[in-house]
Amino acid sequence: MKIEKLNECLELFKILGDETRLKILCIIGDKKMTGVEILKQLDIVQSGLSAHLKKLVDCGIVNAENVWKYTYYTIKQERIKEVVKTFKILTEVAK
Repeated sequence: MKIEKLNECLELFKILGDETRLKILCIIGDKKMTGVEILKQLDIVQSGLSAHLKKLVDCGIVNAENVWKYTYYTIKQERIKEVVKTFKILTEVAK
């Protein structure tokens, strides 16, 4: 595995290693949700949610779609498949 791919994996693992971000992914699931809908299910402030969502969007796991005055968040299923594939590759390398 090339060093660039390893660095990408490391950054992704850092993002996914946060409990709140994992909760956000579980809350969104296969739905399309606004930040307000997500926030209602978490015990954090709006600015904290925004920071977490930005990291998830920036790493390509979550998609943000602006519609009028709302932003809708969905999980990018293809990106999740890439992450799973990367985990499998790393597991094989570790053997």
